[in-house]
This record gives sequence, C-alpha cells and structure tokens, in this order.
Amino acid sequence: MRLRSIVLVAGATGATVGGGALLGASLARHAQIKEEQTAPAVLPLSRRADPSVDRYTFTEAAKTAASAMTDAQEAIATTWDPFVAYDSDPRVSRYVRGWAKRPPVSVYVNATGVLASGNGVRLREASRWLVRKAGAQVKVDGWAMLDIRQPAARQWWLYGADGKASCQPDPADRATLDLLACGYTGLWIDNVLTRPAQWFKPDPGIDDASWGAGLVALLSELREAAGDDVPLVINAHWTDLAFPSAGSPTLDPASPFVQLAAEADQLVVEGGAIDPGLHYAAEGDTAWSYRRLLRFADAMHTAGARLQWEKTDSSGLTSADASTLGAIPNCRDSDYPGRAQPVWGRGGEIWIGHVRTAAFNAATAYLTFEHGDGVGDMCEYPSRGWRGYGADLGTPLAPRTDSGTAITRQFADGFVAVNPGNDRLVISLPQGKRGINLASAAMVEDDRVATRFRMGPRSALVVRYSR
Repeated sequence: MRLRSIVLVAGATGATVGGGALLGASLARHAQIKEEQTAPAVLPLSRRADPSVDRYTFTEAAKTAASAMTDAQEAIATTWDPFVAYDSDPRVSRYVRGWAKRPPVSVYVNATGVLASGNGVRLREASRWLVRKAGAQVKVDGWAMLDIRQPAARQWWLYGADGKASCQPDPADRATLDLLACGYTGLWIDNVLTRPAQWFKPDPGIDDASWGAGLVALLSELREAAGDDVPLVINAHWTDLAFPSAGSPTLDPASPFVQLAAEADQLVVEGGAIDPGLHYAAEGDTAWSYRRLLRFADAMHTAGARLQWEKTDSSGLTSADASTLGAIPNCRDSDYPGRAQPVWGRGGEIWIGHVRTAAFNAATAYLTFEHGDGVGDMCEYPSRGWRGYGADLGTPLAPRTDSGTAITRQFADGFVAVNPGNDRLVISLPQGKRGINLASAAMVEDDRVATRFRMGPRSALVVRYSR
C-alpha cells in the first residue's frame, strides 16, 4: 500500500525542533495530486486484528501454500489492506506471515506510551523518560506516558535499548524499528495526541506547543529511518485540532496535528462517519454536526492528509435521539473476550446492521474522496462482509452536492448519496443512468436495477451503474 500524495499548502515552511526536521516541507510530496484526481474511486479496506479473527488466521503449519489456503484466508489476503496485527498475538504475527498469499500486514505501535502491565523490562528501560506528577505515573489508555520531547526518549522508542533495528526474539523487547526488522510491512500508530491536558491522566501540565513539536520530531525521525516505502497510519483525535466552524475553514500548516497527518500515509478518523457523538440532522455550523465532519475532511485534504474512515463498532449508536443512526446490534463475535452473543451470519439482524453502517461510513468517504483515502471496519469478517467494499465507482466527476437534504456525488461508474436527516427521500440517478444499490441489505440475487431509490432516515446509497 503506497498512499503518499500531498498537496502543497501555501506558506508551509521547514524548521528544526528537538533535533528533528519539522514536516511542513514534506507537503511538497503531494505534487502529483492532479494526476491522481483521475484515478478510480476505490477505497482500500483495513481491518484491525482481534481474537474473533483467530479462526481465520490460525493454522498449525508454519508455512501455508497457496493450494492449502482456505477461502477465508484468500479473502483476507486480497481485501484487507492493511491487516493490522499486534506483535504480542502469535497467531497473527506468526501465521499470516507464513501464507503464500498474504495481506499487507501493519503492526500496532503506541506513539506516546509504554505498556504498564506485562512489560516490566521496557518500563525499566524507559523509566528515566516517563512522565510523573506528584510521584504518580501519567497514563493514557493504561499506558505510561513517554516524554517524547526528549531526543533520547525518541531514539529509545525507535531502536530500543540496543540502539539498532534488529528482530528481538521476545516481542516484549521490540522497539518500533525492530518490528519492521521482524517482517511487518507497515506501522499503525495509536495515541498521536497533540493535547496532553485533554487525554493524559492526570493532566501532566505540559503545554501543547512543546508536546506537539516532540510528536512531529518523533514521526519525522521515524520516517527518515524507515524510509518512504513503509506505510504509516496514525490515529489522532480530530478534536485535538483547532478547527473553525466557518463554511470554508482554513488550517494552519504549522499546526502539529496538520503536519503529522500530512506526513502519514493515512490519518484515522476513529469512529468514522458513525461516531455516536455526531449529530446527523444538525446544521453545518453545529459543533458536532455531520456536515462539519465533511468540512473537516475537506480541510485536511487541502492540508495534505489522506484519511481512513474507521468504523470501529456500531454498539455505541444506541441513543433514542432521532439525530443518531439508532440502535445497531453489536457486531463482535462470541470469540471476542466478554462477548456472549453467537457468531453471526449473512442475512441476520447483526449483518443487516453491519451493512447499514458500513455503507453509511463508506458513502461518506466517497463524498469527500481523494486518491489515497480508505476505510476501516472492525465488524468485517470473511464470507460475511459488505459487498460494497472494493467496488470501483470510477473517477470522481465533480465535488459533492448538498441539496440541504441529501448529499450526493457523481462518479464515472457510480453514484453515492447520504441522507443524514430524519425524513424519507427519493433519489434519482443522473439522466440515462441505472444501477444496483450496493448499500441494500438484500442478498445479491434480490438486486433490482433501478433509476430511482428510496432512502430512509440516516441512510446511504452506493450505486454501481449497470451497462
């Protein structure tokens, strides 16, 4: 997966902070944007690993020949881009690498923390750089806070205690570049958080500017060491960004958030377009409206970022408020720890909820699409997935159009629409076009080729034209 494509933002300049080059100058790498606007609209699908996918990845064989791969392994190898593994999970890290055909496998890394449990060696190595307040460790998501403002801490994060990139036999000993030496093809970097007072507990009392500069230096040094061919996906919270509510917001290219997002291959929009905090029917200037999220995507594209709309789960969308998508069944399988529900299949209630939310999230990605964008889905399973993933709608013909009710966009070979409101709508395809709605929860054999489609409240339409 090679997604680097950045638009040059006027006024972007390079500077030096903490021994690492600031990333404003990296925006020039997006000079090929005009050529990429003619690329087909295909969204790569990412899937993070969890124990519920073990049944598909696990095999007793250290090597799996192409003739021995199951249908599920074949599907994973050809559709999940990247497959995000955890180095501590031997079933994923060992056996996926042994497949004759394998998906691009990225590995999870925490940008700003050291795991507090089961990792005593690493904690002792990093003890001099851990942030404390009143004698207590400062943490984020249970991880001890690493002070990446310090160059020595960043070098340890990159290389570990031995100061070199080598595949350590024990996963607990592996630093970031060691993971690449162990055969992973990319990095999925979590907790790229630029506002320590907002996310770290207790508040460490570190100002945003110095912390942001440390993060920028960290990613700059990682990119320089790993090279341009290693895909970097970062998970930052878009609420970290000072994002105005104006109709055409502009972003400061010197903002650490913008620089980090532009340097990475993709910025994860965690929760995607079905985040339970969004207000779908609200006006565009409302702080958490769906339309403001679209403008955030536009602004980040202009600033040089590429986005991954990750549907992490549907279970949070259970509010009775009519502005939300409504109650969606939990999509996790029984293999997932703490989940009592049975394995689910095509055609059932959970599958229908998965299709509905997958289509809504993907349609949103198409509305704002630029080449290099993708989607992620924690509910996707082999043989039970949404058929719209991997669809080629052709090149975008124009930006999206907002009628005040439906938001639509035309492509050479398809059409997408999102109805974020509470009313039912009827949408007609462009003149002379007819097609199949991939967002329908009907089985494939029940498809109807049509020129007009009904849309319920808070729903999506993803049409592939029929010739």
